[in-house]
Amino acid sequence: MLRFVILLILITQSVQTDDVLKKLQDRFNSIDNFTADFKFTSPAMNINGKFIYKKRNKFVIESEARKIVSDSKSVWNYDINGKRVMISDIGDEPSSFSIERYLFDLPQKCNVRNYRDKKGKIYLELQPKSEEDFKKIIIETSDDLFRKIEITDFNGEKHIIELNNIKTDVKLKEEIFTFVPPKGIRIIDLR
Repeated sequence: MLRFVILLILITQSVQTDDVLKKLQDRFNSIDNFTADFKFTSPAMNINGKFIYKKRNKFVIESEARKIVSDSKSVWNYDINGKRVMISDIGDEPSSFSIERYLFDLPQKCNVRNYRDKKGKIYLELQPKSEEDFKKIIIETSDDLFRKIEITDFNGEKHIIELNNIKTDVKLKEEIFTFVPPKGIRIIDLR
């Protein structure tokens, strides 16, 4: 009887986790794009700025000192103060931020569970089944897709991306996902 109760609890938890993940994936699939204010915090830096995201890994990240643009194939990482831009393939660029990866690709490669905090917020926790480039990812879910992603790297350091003032399905011009280097900057093409 005890084994049956434990099995029932495990099945119920699995269904709930699948439901939370599916709800988040469905919400993401229901929109074309979004804009948000972002805050990135890590042991080495704190950055605030604007984040624009369109499906299929097109994005623009703007802060005072940096602008990162992706057309889904290449990433332009523009150091405004250093007057240089590094161009790389999206898969090779550590500054690229693929929401599709966090919501669709990684859950298939991870053990996924969900939990609630004391305030009722729901979190998804992803722990890799085999070697990945992180130890753990925690995604704080909300009606606006998600609000926060906390990535714990192999050194135990936390990198946190917070999104606020999320606006979905805004009118965006396709040209914003192509970077045109200003005159007089150094171009480093790593593609």
